Amino acid sequence: MDIKIDFNIVCGMNLNGKENEIVQDIVKDTIKELEEKIKSSLEPKKEWVPEIGKLYYKINAYGEVVKSTFTNFSIDRNCLDIGNAFRTKEEAQFELERRKIEAIMKKYSRSFEHEEENYYIFYAYSNKSICISSRIRTDDGIPYFESKKMAQKVIDEIGEDRLKKYWFRVEE
Repeated sequence: MDIKIDFNIVCGMNLNGKENEIVQDIVKDTIKELEEKIKSSLEPKKEWVPEIGKLYYKINAYGEVVKSTFTNFSIDRNCLDIGNAFRTKEEAQFELERRKIEAIMKKYSRSFEHEEENYYIFYAYSNKSICISSRIRTDDGIPYFESKKMAQKVIDEIGEDRLKKYWFRVEE
């Protein structure tokens, strides 16, 4: 894409010829970066499959992160198919914490009830805080709670810092 813009006209800037060329180059680079980001975000993510004989990590039945060797037998393929195969120990530990939070949310949540108050927890980027709101007619497929008090109980039990990090994946 070849774009020529006279920034003196468009922005009311007072640039000489060389300055205008510099700004042109910056704009071209920025557009190129945006095009690449858009293109990469539209490409489907490639599934990670560990090589046979290579190490991977998984969460076992005792809720522990363990190292395993990929064999391509059904036990390893099943781990991969259900999202329980991880490249690193850190990825597996993060997912274990996220699943613990999900279990607490499930314990206190209920199904969406149309035309009733359905309270939910969300992260507000504007003030970097965990908040509670409700919906009456729109089910987003997230955990809903019968009351604001119940949603607050979930926040208190999990902790705001854990919610931010492991549920909303916010790094502050």
